[in-house]
Amino acid sequence: MTISELKTILESVTDFSDKVVYYQWPINEAPALPFVCFFETQAYTFPADNVVYYYRPRFSVELYTKNRDPETEALFEAAFTTAGLYYTKETEYLEDERCQMTVFSL
Repeated sequence: MTISELKTILESVTDFSDKVVYYQWPINEAPALPFVCFFETQAYTFPADNVVYYYRPRFSVELYTKNRDPETEALFEAAFTTAGLYYTKETEYLEDERCQMTVFSL
């Protein structure tokens, strides 16, 4: 999966077509909550004959909401499942930002 392909999946989620960005929003340009930031965290590579034979990036998708929002989380879970993507999920309240961050690791 490429960055572009993942961005397309994320933007297909209802009400998120213009609330998705790679890595981070420019200063003072983030939209109102909820929104999503995603980035490549690492990659799985398989070597053969001293070259990288297979490369698969791993991504982190961060969903920011005012409060925990299981309905919105379920929209992203459904989008990942439909796309055939395995994910894990963790949540954390960001006290300094006063918002909930749900991280999907793909």
